[in-house]
Amino acid sequence: MRVYSTGWAVGVTRGDVAPEGTAVVCGGERLSYGELNGRVRALAGRLRESGVGPGTVVAVCLPRSIGLVVGLLAALRVGATYVPLDPGFPAERIDYMVRDSQASVLLTTDTGPEYGGVARIVVDLGATGEDPGETAEPDLDGELAAYTIYTSGSTGVPKGVVVPRRALVNLIESMRALMPMRPDDRLVAVTTVSFDIAVVELFVPLTFGATVVLAEPETTRDPAALSALLVDSGATILHATPTLWRALLAHEPAGPDSVRGLRAFTGAEPLSDRLADRLRSLAASVVNLYGPTETAVWSTSAEVSDHRPAPIGRPVDNTRLHILDERLRPVERGTVGELYIAGDGVAHGYAGMPGRTAERFVASPFGPAGTRMYRTGDLVREQADGQLVFVSRVDRQVKVRGHRIELGEIEVALERVDGVAEAAVVLRQDDNGEARLVAFVAPPLDGADVRSRVANFLPGYMVPSVCVALESLPRTANGKLDRAALPEEQPVQRTPAASDEERVAGLFAQVLGVAHVGVDEDFFAAGGHSMLVPVLVNQVNETFGVACSMTDLVAHPTAAAFAAAVVSE
Repeated sequence: MRVYSTGWAVGVTRGDVAPEGTAVVCGGERLSYGELNGRVRALAGRLRESGVGPGTVVAVCLPRSIGLVVGLLAALRVGATYVPLDPGFPAERIDYMVRDSQASVLLTTDTGPEYGGVARIVVDLGATGEDPGETAEPDLDGELAAYTIYTSGSTGVPKGVVVPRRALVNLIESMRALMPMRPDDRLVAVTTVSFDIAVVELFVPLTFGATVVLAEPETTRDPAALSALLVDSGATILHATPTLWRALLAHEPAGPDSVRGLRAFTGAEPLSDRLADRLRSLAASVVNLYGPTETAVWSTSAEVSDHRPAPIGRPVDNTRLHILDERLRPVERGTVGELYIAGDGVAHGYAGMPGRTAERFVASPFGPAGTRMYRTGDLVREQADGQLVFVSRVDRQVKVRGHRIELGEIEVALERVDGVAEAAVVLRQDDNGEARLVAFVAPPLDGADVRSRVANFLPGYMVPSVCVALESLPRTANGKLDRAALPEEQPVQRTPAASDEERVAGLFAQVLGVAHVGVDEDFFAAGGHSMLVPVLVNQVNETFGVACSMTDLVAHPTAAAFAAAVVSE
C-alpha cells in the first residue's frame, strides 16, 4: 500500500519554505506562508472537533478569497474529501451536489445559505484564527478520495468525479516538472474553484514557495482589469483556457503588453492556430495541456512550436495512453482512434453511479490484473514524432469556454421550463470561431423568457446564448429528432430609428461574429457573454469617443437602448 500523508508537497506543510514569504494574495489581503499555515491548522482543528477526518466529505462553498484556499487545504490536511462549490451556481444545483456527495459538513460564510441539510462550519474570511501549533498528521492511503468535482451529466444532473489522493499527488508532481517555479514567481489564478483547472493554480505554486495571486471574479471577466492585475502583481505565469487568452489578447494595447514575457499554459479546449501563433509571439513559452476531469486535470502536455495544428502532446508522468478501435485494439500510428488513459491519475469513478462508472472506467488489457483505463470519448491521432493531435468527439459532449458540457443536461433543464414540450441544443460557431450554445424549443414561446428561466437551473456557462422557438422540432422519417435540419437562428430585426443605433448594432454583430444584430435584440440573448462584454465596450468607446462601462451595457443590453443612454445623450 502506498501511503500519502497530508504533507503531500504543499508548501504550507513543508519546513523548507520560508515562513515570511508571500503565499497568497487576493484583493488587498496578503498572507505569508507562516500565516497561511496557522490559519490552515486552526481550521483543521475546528474540522477535527466537528468529527471530520479521513473519509469524511466536506462541501466548500466560499467566495473567491484567501479563506477559500484555507478551506481546501484544511480539508486535505485532516484527510477529508473536499467538494468545491461555486456560490454563484443556482441554489438548487448546489443543494443537489451537497446531498449527492454525502457531505457531512458545509464550509460557508456567516451569510451563506444552508444546503443539503448538513451542519455548517462558518469561516470568517477576515479572521486569522488561533493557531493550535503543529499536530500529528495521519498517514493516509493513496486510494482515499482527495476531492469530488462535479461535471455536466448527460442524464440531466451533474455527476461527481471522485479523485483519490494518489491522483492528486501525481498531478502535483507532474505539474512541478512542467511548471517549475522559484519563490519570486507569481501565478495569477483565474479559474473558478468548481472547474478542476483550479487545482493546479491554487496548489502547485505553494509547493515551490511561490505566490498565488487570486484574481477576484469581476477581474476574470474584465480583460482590462486582468491586464492591470498581471502587470501590478508582477505575474510570471498564467494558466488559462484558450477562451480567456483570446479575450485578454483582444484588449488592445494593454492585453498583449501584459502577456509579454509570461510563461503561458493553456488547455481545456482546442488551441487554434491563430491563438497559438499570437501567444508564441508574446509569451516566453507556451505549453498546451490536455486531460479530462476523470484523470486528474492534465494527462498530456506539449510545448507549442510552429507545428500546426498544435498537438496535445505526450503523457505526463505515470500516465499511459492507448489509441484504440471499437474492439479495444491499438490502431496504427497516424490512424484516428479513441483515446483511453491509464495510470496514477485515473479517478475512482462517479459518486453514486456504479453503472456509469463501469461504462467509462474499463478494465485494461494492457496492464496487470485490476488495471483500469478511462474511456475519454476523444478521437485522436498519433503523429510520426509520437505526439497526439486532437481530432473530435465521439458523443454529444462539447467544450464551451473551457467547460465540459453534456448537451443532454441542458435539454432536460429546458424541458423543466413551464410550457416547453421539447428542446434541442446544438453547438455552433460564430464568424470569430467562438463556440456558442443554441437552443431550440417547441411550441413557439418567448425565447428570451425561456432562456431567462432556464438560468434558474443551470450555471451561467451552460445557459444557451440563443433560444429559438419553433412550432415543432424537425423529425426524421422514423420519428427521431433531426438535428441536421435545425434551422439557423434568425435574429429579430427592424429598421433603425437613428444612425447611432445602427452603428452600435453593427458593433454588436462584429463582436458576436454574426452577420446582423437587430437594434432591439438583446446582446446577451444574441450570444454575448462576460468575456465579450469588455471587448464590445472598448469598441464602442473607441468608435464614438465616449467612456461607457460594462454596467452600462448590462443596464441597456439592446443597441437602441445602449445608443440612447450612452452614445446619443
